[in-house]
Amino acid sequence: MHRAALCFLLVIGITARTCATAPFVVLENTSSPDRRYAFAWGAPEKYNIDWAALSRGEKAALPNPDDFADAVENYLVDLGAEKIVATVRGAQAWRLPDGSHGNHRNLEVAWSPNGEFAVAIYSLKWEYVSFEGFQITPAGVATVEIGKPLEAAWRQHLSMTAGQRYKRRADLLAISFAELKAMEDNGIFAVRALAEVPKSANENDAFESELGFALEPGTEGKLSLKIRGVGKR
Repeated sequence: MHRAALCFLLVIGITARTCATAPFVVLENTSSPDRRYAFAWGAPEKYNIDWAALSRGEKAALPNPDDFADAVENYLVDLGAEKIVATVRGAQAWRLPDGSHGNHRNLEVAWSPNGEFAVAIYSLKWEYVSFEGFQITPAGVATVEIGKPLEAAWRQHLSMTAGQRYKRRADLLAISFAELKAMEDNGIFAVRALAEVPKSANENDAFESELGFALEPGTEGKLSLKIRGVGKR
């Protein structure tokens, strides 16, 4: 996909900025500690979005939302080098400068203190869609899947600790992750895990824990996940 040249963006606090000449909008609360990197959303060129008008908050710049929303893509962007360096698998979060946003489309991000590692969770109303880790290196960006192995480890923990209460509901549970926290040690994170039967008001239909994990650089530029533990909240 061809992309126009990006401009340097400074993201302050929760303000989302866009560049009139670049086909993307930076998502709020996603910038790295040094403000060089951020996560952003864009769309294929066929939608002919007027990005300059969008930067002014004009909703008319967007196409039909029913069609457009399913085409949105999320990226990790190197603002200093003015380029997209990675795509967030399956993520379609978007937010306009006027504050309007996709319904139940949330991208939550946390960065290590030194800005080398980032983790991103993309979620819909009841469950996560993707959960990925990123390491920024001089050679590029390494990525690792977090959601599936973390979910598998947590389900195994629930099977052993919650017994039949979990096993009777295992196939009905929607799994979500939220409240990402970066620890002082670079590459170490924690996240709240929730498993629940959607729309149920029965407290026995929900399980909650805090999961700790680490991103560890491997050989040949690969990134690996180490699950550090499961604890009660």
